[in-house]
Amino acid sequence: MSHERSTQFSFTNLHHGAGGGAFGAFGVAGVLSVWKLGHGQEAYYLEAVARGVEDYYVGGEAPGRWIGSGGTALGLVGEVDATDLHAVLSGRDPSSGARLGQTHRVPGFDLTFRAPKSVSVLFGLGDPGVSRQVRDAHDEALEVALDFAERHVVWSRRGHGGTELVRGEGLIAAAFRHRTSRNGDPHLHTHVLVANMVRGDDGRWATLDGRWLYTWAKTIGYVYEAQLRHNLTVAMGVEWGQVSEGIADIAHIPIEVLKGFSSRRAEIDERMAIRNQHSARAAMYAALDTRQTKQPEPDVVELRTRWARQARGMGYDPARLRDALGRSEPADLTDSARLVVEDRLLGPDGLTRNESSFDRRDIIQAWCNSLPAGAPVARIEELTERLIDRHQTAPLHNVATVAGPAIRDVAGRPISALPPQERWTTFELLETERRALATARSLLASERAVCSEDDVLAALRDAPRLSDEQVRAVVQMTRSGNGLDVLTAPAGAGKTYAFAAAREAWQSAGYRVIGAAHTAIAADELWRAGGIASTTIARLRIGIDRGELEVSMTARCWSSTRPAPPVLAIWRVCSTRSPPRVPRSCWWAIPSSCPRSPPGACSRR
Repeated sequence: MSHERSTQFSFTNLHHGAGGGAFGAFGVAGVLSVWKLGHGQEAYYLEAVARGVEDYYVGGEAPGRWIGSGGTALGLVGEVDATDLHAVLSGRDPSSGARLGQTHRVPGFDLTFRAPKSVSVLFGLGDPGVSRQVRDAHDEALEVALDFAERHVVWSRRGHGGTELVRGEGLIAAAFRHRTSRNGDPHLHTHVLVANMVRGDDGRWATLDGRWLYTWAKTIGYVYEAQLRHNLTVAMGVEWGQVSEGIADIAHIPIEVLKGFSSRRAEIDERMAIRNQHSARAAMYAALDTRQTKQPEPDVVELRTRWARQARGMGYDPARLRDALGRSEPADLTDSARLVVEDRLLGPDGLTRNESSFDRRDIIQAWCNSLPAGAPVARIEELTERLIDRHQTAPLHNVATVAGPAIRDVAGRPISALPPQERWTTFELLETERRALATARSLLASERAVCSEDDVLAALRDAPRLSDEQVRAVVQMTRSGNGLDVLTAPAGAGKTYAFAAAREAWQSAGYRVIGAAHTAIAADELWRAGGIASTTIARLRIGIDRGELEVSMTARCWSSTRPAPPVLAIWRVCSTRSPPRVPRSCWWAIPSSCPRSPPGACSRR
């Protein structure tokens, strides 16, 4: 199958999509990828997926099967028939051939659910009985996750400009389970082809509003993983390592074995290392560059024999897998344990650690990360509602207009956005913002880092290409005397260029200029483009707390396109007081990856 014509959005992780797994120290990869299908790509899934009934009963691949409640109305149940699949991906009734709704350019979506590498190894090296249990746990987790998805992503758009949202009845989906990566390693995963059509609650057919699918994809993947862990704990008594980004590996399977059966991941990492590139986009290109045609698989006996031989070559006897089984029993979360987790999630290092507010998806993901043995989806949703009902949780959607989730491409550029959603913050964070605003107000007109007119005019003469807006910004920052000024402008508006002129004025006036950014990459950009020695906000705080760096006179926070970074970091720096003997200095913080929320101490004057 050629994915080169497809579009993958930034919430997916190409490391995992290319055959990697979750390895703790070795690296964590995404659990669910979403691709737009091109016309004719359905043939890939129908080509020799099934190897016969015998393979099914020993844990091999099975024929595609219809899942999702939306196909029931069209009589799509049981094994996938090629003609029926072609019909629904073409937007037609498989029985009559009649067009269902309008013609659409995108036939459907490929949702790929991947088990962690340790689960795939247990599936590939375990005896037939173990393999069947792993396979069944995977299949059930997938079906539960898809049911969860149907309750959140089945929407269509109607009306002028697609402004009218219509609830859909369910997804039309075909699941194709695979057991190997392109390099032939154990890699239990299922492609779920979702047709791009849905019947609205008014009985009319229309295309699926894919925005909901994209924004909920990460959460759907977390739910699949949590349900899978629960299923395997119940069925086989396995223990789990730490959960990271929704994924955990089975304990007592050596990491060297996981690495050894991850040759596809190694190829991608090697290509990225050669290019000295490490971004999600670089991973995507590396995956495509190293992609090989998937070879026909040997029969299941030969495949399992080969995997066992490879394991022994790594110094691992597959019989040792017994050590990973029967080590634990499922146990529900006690009330006291639940309260401990809730307190952590509602504290400064929880849901508001990097964002000023959170939505239902964030809470579900946080709970999935907090349950190493997993849990049924219904239990996770119950825990989510309990946390929302805690008195420490402050609703925002009742008091302010909150922007909906944005859809972004792999470069981070916004493509579209959903309508406003329910969002919450914590009363603790609101109190922090209150203190931050009070600090900001106390610094207004405080004669901090004021430059003379001559110094400002000299800096402006050295920057003749500044626009009128940029000139006004430079004058405001260098002449206002405020301890905190906020400069907000779109990306590419020339903020760094304006700050370079302000830096020159401040330095001419004898001030020490320190730059601080939300990320190291942004700090490097400020240093390179603005000529300002810069660090991260976190590192600046550490320096101040340790007495390595003392700041006085003024603080200037700049947001490129969004509100300010976590206000606790800004407040702690803005409220720093230096002894009189310290030379006057000025600094500003420049966040490059900022939270989306109404709260924001540094987004106001």
